[in-house]
Amino acid sequence: MEVFARHQSSLSLKTLMISRIILSPFVLAVFHLVHPEHTVKPIPTRDTWSNHESTAHSSIMCDYTKVQYRCDHLRYTVRAWCVRYQESHKRCPPNVVAVEYRFEEPCGTF
Repeated sequence: MEVFARHQSSLSLKTLMISRIILSPFVLAVFHLVHPEHTVKPIPTRDTWSNHESTAHSSIMCDYTKVQYRCDHLRYTVRAWCVRYQESHKRCPPNVVAVEYRFEEPCGTF
């Protein structure tokens, strides 16, 4: 029984060590270098994206930030309402302009 208990505790210690390695800032930084699509994207300025977008398109869209937590839950926060929101009080189709990864925050805190 003592051998089993020792084996059980070493497994939990290994699991703890592996989870610390996986979530360490260095490993996350290397992951973001290898997979740049998973990093926080800067919010484009009005000058940057107005050249590539028609005025009709920008007037019906709302700007959102997609927030992803470590449990893979997603949340969308509004950056800017569309022009017609004040008149209609209806949400426009979402336009995700930035992505935030909040892996350090536990799920269920939002």
